[in-house]
Amino acid sequence: MNQERIDYLLVGGGLASAKCAAELRQQGAVGRVAIVGAESYAPYNRPPLSKGLLLGYDQPERIFVFPSEFYKENEIELFDGAVASGLDLDNREVELADGRSLEYKKLLIATGTTPRHLAVPGADLQNIFYLRNLDDSLAIADAMRPGSRAIIVGAGFIGMELAAAFAEKGVETTMLVRESGLFTKLGSEELSRFFSDYYQQHGIQIIYEDEVKEFAGDDVLGAVVTQDGRELPADMAAVGIGVVANTDWLEGSGLEIDRGVVVDGSLRASAPDVFAAGDVAVYYDPIFQKRRRVEHWDNAVKQGELAAANMLGESRSVDYVAYFYSDLFDLSWEWLGDNSSVDDTVVRLNDKGEPELVYYLKNGQLRAAFLLLQGPDERQ
Repeated sequence: MNQERIDYLLVGGGLASAKCAAELRQQGAVGRVAIVGAESYAPYNRPPLSKGLLLGYDQPERIFVFPSEFYKENEIELFDGAVASGLDLDNREVELADGRSLEYKKLLIATGTTPRHLAVPGADLQNIFYLRNLDDSLAIADAMRPGSRAIIVGAGFIGMELAAAFAEKGVETTMLVRESGLFTKLGSEELSRFFSDYYQQHGIQIIYEDEVKEFAGDDVLGAVVTQDGRELPADMAAVGIGVVANTDWLEGSGLEIDRGVVVDGSLRASAPDVFAAGDVAVYYDPIFQKRRRVEHWDNAVKQGELAAANMLGESRSVDYVAYFYSDLFDLSWEWLGDNSSVDDTVVRLNDKGEPELVYYLKNGQLRAAFLLLQGPDERQ
C-alpha cells in the first residue's frame, strides 16, 4: 500500500478546508498541508451554484475560493479526485478509495453533505436533478430552456432558490410542497404567506400538501405523478428535500458520529488531533447551549479558520451567532440565530403591509432574527 505522511491533512475539498489551509499557512504552520477532495476541482464557493451560475451572471472560473496560484505559493497540496474510504485512528491514517494511505499528524474532517434522494419509481430517469456540486449546477443550467416545464420538489432553502432561478430564466415552474405553507422553516405565517404570494406573482405555481409518488417517462422524465393523483407534465425536475452528512467513510473508525461528526465547541472530535468543520460538524454552540449542524457558507468560513487555530495549539471556541443569507428574484434576506425552540414572534411590517423584520423570542429573550431586504437601496 502506498503511504504518504501529511502534517495537516484536510479531508474534504470545500470551503472549510480551503479556509483552514489558508489560515494554517498565515499562522506559520510548518510541514505539509494537503486538501483531499473527491471532486476534480479546487475548493469553490457553493452559493453561486443555485443562483449566479444558473442565471448566467457568474462564470465557473469566478466561484473558486482562491486562484490556483494561491495553493502553489503557499505550498498547499491538492489531492483532487481523491475519495476518502476509511479512517484508522490507531495508526492515524486516512485510506483512499484508490488504495493510497495518508498518515496525518493533525486531521480535519470537512466532507460536507449529500442531498437526500427520493426512493420512488422512476427516480433514475434522465433530467431529475439534485444540486450539490459544480457539475450538478452546470447540468441544471444546460437543461433550463425558456418555455420548458420544471417541477421543484421541496420548499427549503435550495428549493426556493432553484424555483426563483428557473422562473427568471423563463422556465414554467411548479413547486410541489409537502407542507401546508411555503418556507415553513422560517417559522412565521406572515413570511410564509408573503413568499407564497410573491412567488405566484412571478408565475410560479405552488401545490401544497402533496408529494411525489413516482416519476414517469421512457428513459427521460415526462411527468411527475403525485400521491394525490396529479400527473404534472415535466421536462425536468429538481429535488431539494434536505441533506445527510458525509460520514459513511468513517463507519467502524470509533469516531463519535451523530447526524455528523460530533465535536466540542473548539471543533475537536472524539479522538486526539482530529477536528471537524463545516456542514459535517455537529458542534456545541455555547451561545444557544446545544449541539448543532449548520449548513451555510459563513459557518464553513468561520469554522475552517477556527479549526486551523486549534490545530496549531490554541483553545478557541465558537463565539459567533449562526448567519444565513439568500437572494430570491429581487429580494435578499438575512437570518441570524436559532428559532428551533422559540415561543413567540414579533413581526414588523413595511408601508406595504409586508413583513420586513421578524424577531423570534423565547421567554422574552431574542433568539433569532429575519431581515427581508427589497430593492437595490436596501441591499447595499
